[in-house]
Formats: sequence, structure tokens, C-alpha cells
Amino acid sequence: MIGFIKNCFIPRYHNSFYPYFLRKGALAFYTVIILGLNVLVGAIGGVAHAGEVSASTLIEYANSERRARGLNELAVDPRLVAAAYEKAENMFELQYWSHYGPSGETPWQFITGSGYDYVYAGENLAKGFNSSEGVHSAWMASKTHRENILNSKYDEIGIAVVPGKLNGSYILLVVQMFGSVGDGSSATSTVSSVSPGVSSVNPKLEIIYPSDGQILGDDFLEIEGVSGDGVNNIEIYDNGDKQGRIIPQGGVWDYRPESSWEEGNHEVKAVDSVSEVNDSVDFVIDTMAPKIEQNSISVSQKTGVFSKLKVEVDISGDPDEVFVVINGVSKNLENDSGHFVGEVPAVSFEEGSEAKIMASDSAGNYSVMDISDYVLGVSSISEGSAVLGSINLNSGIKVFNKVVVIGVLLFLLFDAVYLFKLNIFTTRGRTLFPMAIWILVLGIGLAVGSGGTIY
Repeated sequence: MIGFIKNCFIPRYHNSFYPYFLRKGALAFYTVIILGLNVLVGAIGGVAHAGEVSASTLIEYANSERRARGLNELAVDPRLVAAAYEKAENMFELQYWSHYGPSGETPWQFITGSGYDYVYAGENLAKGFNSSEGVHSAWMASKTHRENILNSKYDEIGIAVVPGKLNGSYILLVVQMFGSVGDGSSATSTVSSVSPGVSSVNPKLEIIYPSDGQILGDDFLEIEGVSGDGVNNIEIYDNGDKQGRIIPQGGVWDYRPESSWEEGNHEVKAVDSVSEVNDSVDFVIDTMAPKIEQNSISVSQKTGVFSKLKVEVDISGDPDEVFVVINGVSKNLENDSGHFVGEVPAVSFEEGSEAKIMASDSAGNYSVMDISDYVLGVSSISEGSAVLGSINLNSGIKVFNKVVVIGVLLFLLFDAVYLFKLNIFTTRGRTLFPMAIWILVLGIGLAVGSGGTIY
């Protein structure tokens, strides 16, 4: 056994002064292994670390979530795609970041403006992410966004990924629109079918939206209702103050004040001035997103069998859900009297990677804050250290390539010196020539090949 090992590495009479590990068959084996590993890691890296946001990828992610829960897949509708692009362009044009614009713009106006006569519709927004996985993970970690993605009432989807300048920064905006048109009837006729008409002998008046006790982040919402025969003049009161008069059309009516609804509690009452039938609803308008206190953010590393990052932050404004997303890995943070704490499995993190804290409330308002600098500040992560369950494959394969080239080069030099000491280098040194050529070609190939960037 010892003799065989020597024959593998050392020029000897028993191996004709040609070590087994320097022969052409061995070089071919080394080449296959190295190229195979580089191609494999390159493919994995291309999937796991692609630095781009793709509409088609986000749609597949959404449908994958729905398939896993037995829900219908969403079909791409060009009208919803157009609506999503229009919404993104409008946010860049008017410089706002919200479901509702400064001049009363709503998601629904972009959807109907594209020719999509919806029965149900919804919208998700994202900005500042640099990967589809990061966007989707953030949406799925948020209750209100997740509910949109998994809503069984939706049949179609449209997504726009639009670059631009918002509030002084160049970023990507992602707009995800959902909708369904039912059996071809309009939203109005669908609402009508909710409550069938009744005779004028027994007139009826009902508010169907919003629901009683709802907390809403839409200060431009419309009060929607249905009415029976004989209800022709509806007066609207808000917290006891008369707001206006409505004449139902085909048993359907809606009301929105000329200006936006004020923040806080609203008791809205609809009264028919003739029959005196009425209905009321209590709801809360809350458009203020939770506030992430930047000075309170802390990121530290916890070492052990499994390395983790501990994230702490103070958030005001009654957040319903707070989570952190680091390189696509998300984790909900636990609330301790406004101080939120959580641990995320440590991942390789370098310049250009994304890390964010997101906080949302029950009304659907949310805030996002980039914490990439805080994560980079943890030296062991920023330097790309290998932690259990968190290995940077691209960095690892580069180290492997260098080790192989340098190792084989040292092996070659050792055998050259050995032959020289035996005074047979001039006659037997030619056996090292294939190895020298192999090292030269491999070194140049790996140096050139590793210079690219995976997006």
C-alpha cells in the first residue's frame, strides 16, 4: 500500500519515474472534476443569486404558492399588465409611494382604465428589491400581501417591473395587479345580485361596503350599497353630520366625499328621506404606516452549531406584522412592547445583497427600511465566512480552483526537484511536460472564466 502511494506521487524506478497522478489519464480526470464543479456551481449560482426582478418569475412564484394550496392558477391578462405599468409610471411621475396617489389616484382607476371591467381586484407593491425571490418572500411574509396572492376570487394577474427615479433615488418599482371578471357581468351587476330587489311596500336599504368594524388604509374609499324599490333619495351622514344626497341607479348606489376621509373613526349612516329605512356602518380610516425607528436597529451575529443573525428594532404605530428579509430569507420578528426581536439563519452577505425590515398594520399600510449596511457591519458575514448551512458557493469554487492550481504546481515543482537530485531530469523531465502545459491552460482558463458576473 505504501509502495502504491509512493508510485502515485514520487518519480521511482517502479513507476518508470512517471508518477501515476501526473499521467494523462489522471490529468483528464482532474479536468472533468474541475470543469464539472465549476459548471454546476455556476448553474446553482445563476438560479439562487440572480440579481434581477422578473415579472414571469414572480407570476410563477405566485402560482406555485396557489398550486400548493389547491387554488386555481392565475392567467396573465394584458390589461392588468398595462394597468400595472400605468400605476408604476404614475408613481414616478407624481413622486409618491402608496396604493393611493396625492390627487386621489386609486389602483382601480388604472385597472378599469385599461379596459378590465373587474368584479374583484387587488394590488401589491414593492420597491428597492434586486431579486424576484426577495420580492416574493417579502410579500408572502406580509399578511395583507399574502392574502392577495392566495385569494381564491382572483383569476388573472398582471405584473410590471419598472425602473425610475423616486424621491431622488433610482430604484425598481414592482406593481402586481390581480383581478377577475366573473361570468362577464360587471361589478355593478354583481353587487346588484347580492341583495335582490323588494317591493315598495317593504323598502330596503343596505350598506355592503365597508364591513362593520373594518380598519381601512384607503382614505378615498367609496361607501357601496344596494336598495329596494321605493328607495329613491338616500342621505349620507358621517358621525352625525350630513354629507350629501344620492339617487340609486338600478338598486345600486355608492358615495365618496369630495375630499378624502379623515383619519380616525367613522359612523356612516344611510337614510332614505321618504321611507325612513336606514343602515349604518362603523369603520376606521388609518393611512399612517408603522414607523421604523432607524436609531434602534441592531444586527448581531450569534455563533454556535448554527450561526444566526439577531435583528432588533423599535417600531411605533401599532404594527400588525414585522419581518426581516435578508438575501431572500425572511423571518417574523416577535413583539415585546414595541421592541421587535428575531433571529435569521446566517447567510453569505456581500456588497449589493439586500436586507430589509418591513412593518405592516391591519389596514395594509407598511414601511420598509434597508438594513444592508447593518448586516455588512457584522464582519464575519461581510467577509463571507463559511457558516454551517450558509456557504457561498461562488466564493467557495473560486478558492477551490486556486487550491487545485497551486497544489498541482507545487506537486510538479517537487517532482522536478526530485528528478534533478537523481541526476535524471534531462532524460526523465519530459514526463512533467504534459503537467506543465495542463497547469498553464487551466490557470489561464480559470482566471478568464472567473472574471464574469452572475446576475
